[in-house]
Amino acid sequence: MRKILSCSAVLLAAAGISSGCSSEESGTPSAQVPETSEVSSSTDPSLGGYEIPEPLELSPFSSRPCDLVAQDILDELGYDPEGTAKLEESDAVAASGGPYCFWRARESGEGTLTVTILSGNAERGFGGLSGLRSLYEQGEFAYWEDATVLDYPAAYVSQWDRRADGECGISVGVSEEMAFSVMAGFYREDPDRACSVVSEVAEDVVGNLRGEA
Repeated sequence: MRKILSCSAVLLAAAGISSGCSSEESGTPSAQVPETSEVSSSTDPSLGGYEIPEPLELSPFSSRPCDLVAQDILDELGYDPEGTAKLEESDAVAASGGPYCFWRARESGEGTLTVTILSGNAERGFGGLSGLRSLYEQGEFAYWEDATVLDYPAAYVSQWDRRADGECGISVGVSEEMAFSVMAGFYREDPDRACSVVSEVAEDVVGNLRGEA
């Protein structure tokens, strides 16, 4: 049993969407996590043991998380392709959850997107999609809906269920110990689009990782 952070927004490094862990200002995540809980890193199927078709390597992107997503996909989705990378050595949320990249839609207020390498979970011994599933079993997340992304196990998951307000998150397991997350927010005029966006971006990330293999 290991001590873990109880703030799911840090665990998913859900930076740049409408809420952080203990931020005083909307859109600004914080790594302050005063509470802890315990969770097993077991991969027992009852806790979400997932089969990985072929392990994919995220570590080459740890210093360049923005490169996980192809610029043409970002452009197609209406985002400025120039994202903002947050790395472990210079950002508190990245130091806790893992490096991430944040993009804003070209039209102000029409969407935000974050892709995170969930290396923080792996370092604590509860990595991969199974680790996230065990957190859901303990009530850390508001919803969990199993999915697949190009044959890789995935789940729509977030600390809060704000899909009706245009926020959505998906996490994808790419090895037994590693996963990445995609979060989209501020799709208030078309709430369903948020989950479509994270799905499309997740597919692009897996496709790009396959190309690196």
